[in-house]
Order: sequence, then C-alpha cells, then structure tokens
Amino acid sequence: VDINLMHRRLGHLHFDAVRRMVNDGCVQGVIRLSGKPDICEHCIMGKMRKLSF
Repeated sequence: VDINLMHRRLGHLHFDAVRRMVNDGCVQGVIRLSGKPDICEHCIMGKMRKLSF
C-alpha cells in the first residue's frame, strides 16, 4: 500500500506514525508500505496560521 494513501486514510497522520502503526501490526490487512512520502498540501494548509491574501 502506498504510504501517501495511508496518510490520507488515517486523517493526515504524520508519516512516521503511519510507518510505526503498520510495522506494529495496528493496521489490519496492510503488511508493507511502499513509495516515498510526498509533500501534503492539505497538511501544509492546516498548519498555516494566517489566511493568504
């Protein structure tokens, strides 16, 4: 399963936490993650303090 897909499905959870959950067997049906974490624009927007002009 792609790590970016799991990141979105788990409510934009931090990538390290997604990896840890899969490695610890907390996510049923997912054995291994694939792919490289991409920059998540939704997470960046959620961390912004001010609205853009």
